[in-house]
Amino acid sequence: MLKTCLRLKPSKLLIGSRRFGTGQGGKARKMKVITKTPQQIKAENEKKQRSAEEKQTQAKMALEKEREEYELTLRKFTPDAYYQGIPLMTPDIRRLFSEEEIQLAVKAIDTNSEIDIDAHPYRIFVSVILERTPVLAPQFEHILEYKEALTDLKLQQNDIPHLVKELYLEKIAARKKQLQREEQRLISEESDDPCSLNRCFSERLYFVCKRKGQKFFEFPWTERKPDETLNDTSRRAIYSRTSNGNLRYFHTSLGPVGHNQIEYSEKDQEKFGKKGAQVFFQRGFWTSGNARKHEMPPEVEEYAWITKEQLPEKLNPTLWKSIEDILHD
Repeated sequence: MLKTCLRLKPSKLLIGSRRFGTGQGGKARKMKVITKTPQQIKAENEKKQRSAEEKQTQAKMALEKEREEYELTLRKFTPDAYYQGIPLMTPDIRRLFSEEEIQLAVKAIDTNSEIDIDAHPYRIFVSVILERTPVLAPQFEHILEYKEALTDLKLQQNDIPHLVKELYLEKIAARKKQLQREEQRLISEESDDPCSLNRCFSERLYFVCKRKGQKFFEFPWTERKPDETLNDTSRRAIYSRTSNGNLRYFHTSLGPVGHNQIEYSEKDQEKFGKKGAQVFFQRGFWTSGNARKHEMPPEVEEYAWITKEQLPEKLNPTLWKSIEDILHD
């Protein structure tokens, strides 16, 4: 029977086998051969490259944003460890720096070189906030009012002997005369010269200078040189503005108290080969001596010791905004 069927209908069976073999209802599958021109291939490669660069840029932006957010959290001191009862906060280095930056820093330490600083995309500057602390303890009005109220309360007591009351009044009068003499002496000794340190005895004074051709005063600053620590650069900055060793001071810390970052324009980036500049602020405290007008460097026009209230008028607004929060009241 099977042989008979094969002999009678061979074409139909063959067609049926084709139909089941193609899977497309008996229609033959046609293969399209596309030939691309060199221009099309080049355009596709450029498109892929742009897409890869965009993804890489987005990843870098996301990483920078995460670093900035982490840096903001570091400003809020939340201790994560304690050493001999002292609270410590250990930053996560891998969240602040990339793997390449960490490896470069390790290599610089191993080779005793500055390849990590040379590869740093920003120039490094140091600015010195040199201050003279108050010579006299400030007098607060609420404390004086409280002492006067206590004195009046004692005098209004009825059970004080007359002789004791007279002695107490004489003591109060003598103390007032002594305070008046001290105030008069300070007024006579106080100088009106802004270059003098004999002024504003109960306030902090800050050393600033103005270069020739500049509109605003500034703190002493200079760019870091190879193999210099920030303190070395800060000493050179003060010497460059006073040009003598008569001004003596000390640092309370090896690290900066703050920093500011400036982004360069495209023209300056091409000129210096860096993205911008980072300014680290070092704090110093005056101990003795002063700058001298006749020994000032040629590029310095004048210098002054001024209070914190006077700084906004003297400094560049951008600089004032950077250091306002790190100055002592």
